[in-house]
Amino acid sequence: MLFRSAGYAMTQAEVDTVLNEVVPYWKGKTSHELYLNMLPRETRRVIYGDEEYATQGLIFDEANNAHTLSWTGSYEKVIREGLESIIRELEERKAGIEGNLLHNQMDKIYYLDAAILSCKAMITYAHRYADRAEAMAAEESDPVRRAELETIAEICRHVPEHPARNFYEAVQAQWFLQVGYRLENMNGGGVGLGRLDQYLYPLYKAGLEDGTLTEERAMEILECMFIKVGEVVPYQGKSTAGGHKGYTHFEALSLGGLTPDGRDATNPLTYLILRSKKEFPFQYPDVSLRVHANTPDKLLRAAAEVVKVGYGCPKFFNDEEFITHYIAAGVPLHIARDYAACGCCGGRLPDYETYLAAVCNLNITAVLEMAMSDGWVHFGDGKYEKFLDTPIPAGHIQNMDDLMVNLEAAFTFFVRHIMKRTGTLEQSNALKLACPFTSALSEAGRINMKDLHQPCDRDYGLYIDNGAVNVIGIGTLIESLSALDEFVFRGREFTLEQVRQAVNANFEGYEPMRQKLLRAPKFANGDQHALELARRFDAMMQNVIVRHRTMHGGQKHLKFVPVASHVALGGKTIATPNGRRAGVALSEGISPTQGTDENGPITTLNAVAAINSHAHDLTMQRLLNIKLSPAFLEGESGIQNFIQIIRTFVDLKLWHIKFNVVNRETLLAAQKDPDKYRNLVVRVAGYCAYFTDLSEKLQMEIINRTEHTSMCTE
Repeated sequence: MLFRSAGYAMTQAEVDTVLNEVVPYWKGKTSHELYLNMLPRETRRVIYGDEEYATQGLIFDEANNAHTLSWTGSYEKVIREGLESIIRELEERKAGIEGNLLHNQMDKIYYLDAAILSCKAMITYAHRYADRAEAMAAEESDPVRRAELETIAEICRHVPEHPARNFYEAVQAQWFLQVGYRLENMNGGGVGLGRLDQYLYPLYKAGLEDGTLTEERAMEILECMFIKVGEVVPYQGKSTAGGHKGYTHFEALSLGGLTPDGRDATNPLTYLILRSKKEFPFQYPDVSLRVHANTPDKLLRAAAEVVKVGYGCPKFFNDEEFITHYIAAGVPLHIARDYAACGCCGGRLPDYETYLAAVCNLNITAVLEMAMSDGWVHFGDGKYEKFLDTPIPAGHIQNMDDLMVNLEAAFTFFVRHIMKRTGTLEQSNALKLACPFTSALSEAGRINMKDLHQPCDRDYGLYIDNGAVNVIGIGTLIESLSALDEFVFRGREFTLEQVRQAVNANFEGYEPMRQKLLRAPKFANGDQHALELARRFDAMMQNVIVRHRTMHGGQKHLKFVPVASHVALGGKTIATPNGRRAGVALSEGISPTQGTDENGPITTLNAVAAINSHAHDLTMQRLLNIKLSPAFLEGESGIQNFIQIIRTFVDLKLWHIKFNVVNRETLLAAQKDPDKYRNLVVRVAGYCAYFTDLSEKLQMEIINRTEHTSMCTE
């Protein structure tokens, strides 16, 4: 008997081996079990209840999946100098310590031994490929294939041990490093491919100039590597699987942007990779195009042509916001300008920055329910519990000011548990996890002589992304506040208790009320009162978060990146005061609730920008999805409209934007006849996936997003 899923197969014997031998062996030995045992009891109850992994519907935890590093490594250094250079540096550092060994330096010796061993292991790994290719060449009768195998053997014998001599070798070295990162961090938060068009360009240019490389050959080599990237299928626990539909593993590469000295970084390889994504519509790697005030129109036009194809690629990162964020954190300007996409919609400073604790996704609608229900909240499978005493009893809430007091109390409750969870995870990971190869490929790791899971001295160049309170369903929350203010506090058409009863009943018997709530003013359409409520709530969240510090003394941030957890959490959430019924997906990212943004994409961009209160400049990774009709991008006017959207996005200093270019009819047809649409790729959140691989709930969430057909602003 075969067990099949998405092209992968296991025999019954293999399944039995996993269940009867592998699983029992690891019982009591995993990093996640250590983390759970260290986690404070009350925090564990809030996140997991009585289960080890399953989300309660309050906090969607990714600890068992993305529990380790999210990293963009030193691809350029290895391509330029080879692993042999890194090994020499590590050996010299070890010799220096052993010559004057102090009592507290044995940990450094252990690190250096492990780092040296792992680098040598990668060289051995590459040589084994060379051996295999040579053996296959000796048995090959086709002279063309034999020559190809001999070339593969020569390349794998040379890189990554030695500096790459040409473009082909550079790409192969880059792939070997990816393999090493993945072996150490298989279920990590993301492996960034870095600024591919920057560190590969010198050898690409040299190959074109001396005639040893053509554009088409370079594209073929890159696309072969992209296929290898797509072969990675990380393990998903039963909790995180619901929030990562579509086999997500977040290999991101960056194009464009600025050079360290502030010039536009666009080069011919930038255009070649964009062309590849147009002609080879594969969902991996996830391409990010860095844009800024001086990004050439030519590049934006080329990007528009790729977006038109309708595969959700590329996503756009705003240098005007990213670089500002890094500078505010104390990063030197030339280093900040060199950031690269990593993970869903975040960035990393190659060689300088890491990320130690996976995300905790807070269902913000639970905060609202607790605020208006004396601290009681529905969650899980029909559970209803009281978690705190709100400052103002529900029966005494008279206006939005009163509700805000309770919202702050409820939000603080969850932030405290998120902080406890994050601190526990960082401590347990430091005790249990190690990544000597990844750390060896980090200048900060080599200088500190510490694994990247260990706290490092910032003076030595390591910047730690301290993580964030990741808010899920902010659009649903804002629209619910708008509805309560419009019909309860100002309009006095309903009491708060009546609305509470209606949402508890999933609006059964309350349909007239529901229809009114649905018509409340929407922030996405530029309603100023709704926007002011949004800014007020945003400021409240930042005011709470700023009071909490990590175990490293770092500052948490506020972000809005659901992956697909807005669907999973929505499935466990009761009805909400904006008229949403129970079980329906929450709003996605910083995007408006599906179907509510009616005044065109520019209005949506202005509204999303206006939500940010800038109370403490703690905001980052505000994920915005825009869905465009294919007709929107037709002709020269369509291209110009798209360029205007991107220019507005840059001017407003928004963090990130991505597009789906597909109509509702196509998506509905794909639901009915999935075999006919197996190659239909869509943008889910910070990643792309094959539409037919997604759950029906997630498919419907994408279908129900507003499909913009014009640039109308009113």
